[in-house]
Amino acid sequence: MGEKTELKKAVEFFVRGEYYCSRQPASQVHDYDSIKHLAFGTNVDGRTDEFIVYNSNPAHVIDTINKLDIKKTIGLLCFLMKNRLVLMRRDIPSKVQSFL
Repeated sequence: MGEKTELKKAVEFFVRGEYYCSRQPASQVHDYDSIKHLAFGTNVDGRTDEFIVYNSNPAHVIDTINKLDIKKTIGLLCFLMKNRLVLMRRDIPSKVQSFL
């Protein structure tokens, strides 16, 4: 239980920092269980949206992203924890079939 709480805190901290650093006038943060969605409202480093994922099933992530019908390349960050924090970052096309 402590590991999941630590991971959630790390993700919350990262999302706040990413939101602050990438902030655009129309930026919004959406929360879908263990998926955080930063919608920038404009192009930021080649992406209009960024998804931060932790403690989630890949099928759930793919389904959630595809339902949003985003037309541009998105950023996908996956936080994993097993005795240490690991961050994987990948830019992917808007219609996701797989990402790992």
